[in-house]
Amino acid sequence: MTKLTRAAATICMGLFATSIAAQDYKAPNGMRVTATGPHSFEVSGMAELWARDYWCAAASYASRVLGLPGNAPIYVSDPYERGDRSIGFSTVPGDVAPSSAWILGESVRREGATHRVGHAISFCADRNLRRG
Repeated sequence: MTKLTRAAATICMGLFATSIAAQDYKAPNGMRVTATGPHSFEVSGMAELWARDYWCAAASYASRVLGLPGNAPIYVSDPYERGDRSIGFSTVPGDVAPSSAWILGESVRREGATHRVGHAISFCADRNLRRG
């Protein structure tokens, strides 16, 4: 393989990996996750979804797409606001000090709220139980 062929193959692989990461991801609970930066993403939902649904989708994306281990933290970077059905998450803490998400329903309304990937992904099973 020539240097030019190797360089072209490397560029193509890089472009392919970038395009995969830029595509929307459909979480197991049906929510859409979109990359918004190298360490950030947005979870978009619909009416009647709970905080645990957002955490489930965020953790699923962090695990399956970003390849983060179960002990890696994810943070709310752009909290829920009334009327908006999307929440921003990040794999790095922002300007606000991280805080544990003790009250789950309020956690998506507070920038800096955090869960570990492995804990938040367990909320996906809760969604399946509610469906019956």
